[in-house]
Amino acid sequence: MEMEVVVGKVRMSRKEKAERIVEMYEAGYSYKEICEALRVSPKTIAKVLREAEEASERPEIEERLSDFELYLKNLEVRVKRLEERESRVLKLEKDLKRMEQRYEKMKDKLKEVIRAVNNLYGGVSFV
Repeated sequence: MEMEVVVGKVRMSRKEKAERIVEMYEAGYSYKEICEALRVSPKTIAKVLREAEEASERPEIEERLSDFELYLKNLEVRVKRLEERESRVLKLEKDLKRMEQRYEKMKDKLKEVIRAVNNLYGGVSFV
């Protein structure tokens, strides 16, 4: 910690003053009492307290950001899997369509064969 000695008195660095402002405020001292004890302005107290509050919120914000990044990565993996499945489904649909067309052709040919057999045997049934 940096300190400046001035005519028998210890002078605090800005960081030390900021720490002391926060300590005194949390201990219940008023702005006026802090101003007199540390020889700072109310504006300085407000600024230091605001910065201290922001600093205390930073770890929580960083943790939430980290959680969100993890969620996004997980979501990206899931989207990629869905895209792969979509591609597979489209291929299967295409294959199914081809099979349906082949089935229809075979069905038509089978009807022709059945008609030809019926004509050939004159409607004789086989037991």
